[in-house]
Amino acid sequence: MRRLVWMGLGAAAAVVLAERGRRLAHRYTPAGVTEQVEAAGQRAGTALHDAAATFRSAFASRERDLVSTLLVQPEGGDARAALRRPGRHSADGAGSTADAADDGYLAGPRDVPRGRPRGRVDDDEPLYDF
Repeated sequence: MRRLVWMGLGAAAAVVLAERGRRLAHRYTPAGVTEQVEAAGQRAGTALHDAAATFRSAFASRERDLVSTLLVQPEGGDARAALRRPGRHSADGAGSTADAADDGYLAGPRDVPRGRPRGRVDDDEPLYDF
């Protein structure tokens, strides 16, 4: 009876080792290497996509925080007008190069002098030109 038990265990171990050997051999065949490269590419693509989505989300959140905290309300109106950049147009047609240069907050080329912001954080504090 003992011999039968040990023969059964030996046969089971041989089947397990044969299967593992077959899998190991498949990993180093051209088909196995191709599968590994495809899986690594998919993992890298997913990780890159997730990182980009996280970055965009954090960027938008931080931009909203900074705009709400730091942007002063211009005396003439729209607080988002200071964010317009030269050459970009908003949906309402505002935001041309001339509009952005007139705002003076974000001047375009270096030869265009920067103006003063039109709003004040605190009416008691003077605004300084730098």
